[in-house]
Amino acid sequence: ASTLEYVAPECTVEDATSVLAGPLDIYACAIVFWEIVTRKIPFNKVSPAMIPVKVYMGKRPETHSPSPDR
Repeated sequence: ASTLEYVAPECTVEDATSVLAGPLDIYACAIVFWEIVTRKIPFNKVSPAMIPVKVYMGKRPETHSPSPDR
């Protein structure tokens, strides 16, 4: 079982049994980095059942360029 916010899109399809672990870990790591940088929960306004659907359709957490501190 996995937390849906961190599951790579390849794992949301039925034939994902032969997917390599490396790319999946990179996706999860990127989501964790996004969470650290933005201080937000990924997909916090999406129901857990809809997260795989949104991710499979190409939806990702929004990114904004950080403003440089001056």
